[in-house]
Amino acid sequence: MVVKNTKFETKINYVLPVDYTRCLLQLGEKVSLFDLQMSSIIRIYQGHTLTDPVINSTKTEFYTLSRGRMNIKKYNIETGVCEIIKGCGEKLVDYIVNKTCTVLAASVHDDEWVVFFDLVNKQVMYQLTPEMIEGDDSICLNEGGLVTDDGRYFVFSHLLVPPDLAGVEDAEPTEVVVMWNIPDKKRHQILYDDNSGNEDSCVADVVDFHILKDKEIITTNSDYFIRVYDIETGNLLHRLTTGHFSRFVIVLNKNNPFFLSYAKHREENSIRLWDIETFEGLASYCIESKMKAVNFTSDGYHIIVTYDDDCHVKFDLKGGDNTSKYQPPKQLEQYEELFKPTDEIVELEIPSNVIYDNPNPDTDEEEVADDTGDSSSDDSS
Repeated sequence: MVVKNTKFETKINYVLPVDYTRCLLQLGEKVSLFDLQMSSIIRIYQGHTLTDPVINSTKTEFYTLSRGRMNIKKYNIETGVCEIIKGCGEKLVDYIVNKTCTVLAASVHDDEWVVFFDLVNKQVMYQLTPEMIEGDDSICLNEGGLVTDDGRYFVFSHLLVPPDLAGVEDAEPTEVVVMWNIPDKKRHQILYDDNSGNEDSCVADVVDFHILKDKEIITTNSDYFIRVYDIETGNLLHRLTTGHFSRFVIVLNKNNPFFLSYAKHREENSIRLWDIETFEGLASYCIESKMKAVNFTSDGYHIIVTYDDDCHVKFDLKGGDNTSKYQPPKQLEQYEELFKPTDEIVELEIPSNVIYDNPNPDTDEEEVADDTGDSSSDDSS
């Protein structure tokens, strides 16, 4: 049900929820705080942003790169105050931040190295190079990576010969998960399984990975198995036969006893529901129309499937008739209504008399793309 329809004259580059009634929007090169109930702009933040912001877990601050990608900008969501965290002297490309926003990792040196920032003390820590992890390939954040919530481990996939095969003649490098201990500046674990479901390979390549319950890493792999590893020991805890036969995605929600996997390939187009504690397969769903995206609702007991022209299907996860851990605490209709349905289309007016604090703390030369797609510097602000 559509409960609010707002018309924007300016293209929206992204929408990032802050809470149930507010979100961050990027209109042009400006980030704004938008009131969903009133369909109005609360605040337009100072300066230009070239990258999607990251909001901390307490929803009080967001981070983005400066307009020339040389520094990090930290914004207070409520006051709009912007602070600059000085960079390392090289242009920052892709970047990731842990949920608590204490550590940021960014690609530098033509996407070959990674530099770590301490966001609490607002300083550069050090750079991580392939040689430090005993690898030859670049450390690419655009292929995925994460920092644990406590800021201790940097987790990423990398092409390495697994340690058990290091002495084997003609051993081929495999896409494995590497865990780097950030404070101790050393390689912590390499996560891989030498029991592959592929006949032509003894180790399956890692496709994607997530942190599970702050103590485990869950991976999807090229042989369509799910694997779960212990963060501290690196031991393989579970190897799950999924039933998927095409590339699939894992979706987690910290508020429920489930996780799900789904495959969008038109020959499969299926969702599978799993118990997050026992890793038992609980249910499978197939959609006739090709799926676009699958997500949990915030309470974790409902699945929303987007398909075709932004149509939706909602699944209620009740776990049968018996009271159990699979029962939701309450149904969606029991939640307090935030919005009243309306057919009215609100036309958003952007304030033209916004006054910004001066001087602008972002003093980078602005990054500008030329006709070939390359970036250069320009003095305009």
